[in-house]
Amino acid sequence: MTTATKGTHGTPVLEATVRAELGSNACKHVRAKGLVPGVVYGLKKEAQSISLPRKPLEEVVQRGARMIELRVGGQSDRTIIKEVQFDVFGEEVRHVDFERIALDKTIVVRIPLEFEGIAKGQADGGTVAHQLNDIEVECLPDAIPDKVVVDVTPLMMGETFHLKDIKMPAGVKAVGNPEAIVVSVNLPTLVVPEVAPTEEKLEPEVINAKPAKEEEGEEGAAGEKAPKAKDKEKK
Repeated sequence: MTTATKGTHGTPVLEATVRAELGSNACKHVRAKGLVPGVVYGLKKEAQSISLPRKPLEEVVQRGARMIELRVGGQSDRTIIKEVQFDVFGEEVRHVDFERIALDKTIVVRIPLEFEGIAKGQADGGTVAHQLNDIEVECLPDAIPDKVVVDVTPLMMGETFHLKDIKMPAGVKAVGNPEAIVVSVNLPTLVVPEVAPTEEKLEPEVINAKPAKEEEGEEGAAGEKAPKAKDKEKK
């Protein structure tokens, strides 16, 4: 199996060829041959459409290598992998963009964040919420870190780390809004139990209702109304 070789200072080397045919159909033919279509640009040089072997490229991508020595048609350029497109399963590389770089000029790259430690606020029931999983940094190509480690141990309940609070490696500067929230310890969510509505209906209370016996006495045993006082006097 072909693997990526190493150049100066251990930088991975990838061999590529110029790709003359462009378009989606041409890319399908390239992939059918076990190659990956790509493009290289930057440093005010003409952009080139290229293709390169899948196995060494995927090996470099899986290792998280940032700086690549890309050789195309006998010419070698220092590059960084600017963008990688994967298939729907996130496994197979479908396309790759390389950007040419100068070793004496700073560049901006996106670096993953790695969180470690147990926040003090978790002991009180707090939950750690990660707002960012990666950040952009500016540095020289030789100083590109593989990752930026964030220790969440000091965070108490309700406290937050902003981008400006993250300790960066030497020669590396974070790019972006310094007030952007990176990670926080949130208060526990209060769950209020729902009360099921009762199906029992209460009868309304009748005030000043006549007792049942009095109503029966007025009507009499046969259900006829009792004669009035005036009728008795006439008799």
